[in-house]
Amino acid sequence: MPLKFVFGPSGSGKSTYLYQHVIEESEKYPLKNFIVLVPEQFTMQTQKDLVSMHPRHGIMNIDVLSFARLAYRVFEETGTKQMQVLDDEGKNLILRKIAGDYENKLTVLKGNIKKLGYISEVKSVISELHSMISGKKRWMRCWIIWMKTPDCITS
Repeated sequence: MPLKFVFGPSGSGKSTYLYQHVIEESEKYPLKNFIVLVPEQFTMQTQKDLVSMHPRHGIMNIDVLSFARLAYRVFEETGTKQMQVLDDEGKNLILRKIAGDYENKLTVLKGNIKKLGYISEVKSVISELHSMISGKKRWMRCWIIWMKTPDCITS
């Protein structure tokens, strides 16, 4: 199935169009499973909308998932459901501990570590790098370059 974009102003029927399309496909292929990916706060409303729009008022082969639920589903299906997913606060705590342990060696970051929100910014940069660069070796090379190049750090 190709990737399709549906554009339009608020209230123009984008969601209705997409829900109707998923319902039609689910009826056409009853043995296939379909996933509707929505933000966390819209999962219940989307389920209600799909059920009310469906001709049989049931969505047995359509799952409405948030991004977090999708991650847990992937972990469960790949056998890594024991893994705990760290939230942003947990990541900040780990980074703060590591930064504190190596504060004397962090010549570029040393003066900023205790500033409010700085560790959170470092976490965001690491997350950005991680999502853009595949493979641990490439990620580590980029991280080392970032740590050694003070001009690329913006405040």
